[in-house]
Amino acid sequence: CKVDLHTLLTGPINHTLAIINKGNPAGRIKFKVEMIEICNLKVFFKSVCLSDLPKVNHREPSVRLNFRTDVTEHKVDVNTPIIRETRNPEWSRLEQLRFNTNLRELMSTTLKVQVLTSGGDVIGNVKIPFRSFGNNTGDDVVISLPIQMVDAGRTNALFNATIYYKDFPTAAHMVGGEHTDNGIIDAQYFHPLAERPKYVKVYGAEGNERKRANNRNG
Repeated sequence: CKVDLHTLLTGPINHTLAIINKGNPAGRIKFKVEMIEICNLKVFFKSVCLSDLPKVNHREPSVRLNFRTDVTEHKVDVNTPIIRETRNPEWSRLEQLRFNTNLRELMSTTLKVQVLTSGGDVIGNVKIPFRSFGNNTGDDVVISLPIQMVDAGRTNALFNATIYYKDFPTAAHMVGGEHTDNGIIDAQYFHPLAERPKYVKVYGAEGNERKRANNRNG
């Protein structure tokens, strides 16, 4: 039997296929193959602005931002310059974030942003889930999220950013199901961003994907 590499990468892990010997059936083979596409993802910030920060000690705050992911192995630790004495600081063309990852890991990863005073005290936090703000086309992604302030209680503080990605991972195995001589059956796509198998027929995955989306939204 033969299986192309793209199907091995984007289809299900399980395969059940006929063995052909000189054109005749000679048995069947069942096997599992797991492949992972590792990419050196780059996250570029075109702009970042915070709005309506509360005052600190009754004064306009001087702040910087720190970016990390919740995966220690990524070793992301990027700081912005300090913007002084304003409740609406802005940054442009920040240092890029760069780390090795794969699509399955990335869709469960969160980018953590800390808002710090010039003295290093954390006054606010933002969590940006890549599952919600991923994009593999290279287009701009616009983010607008509330800042969870540490001491100010309820505020209207917002984190606004425009970002784009390079080398975004695109491949992950389908969930469940198996690859057979007739095509892929009983499998679901891992995520809308995941590449689809190109060279074998896929049965029912679109319907399964809609069911999963409805279950998440319900």
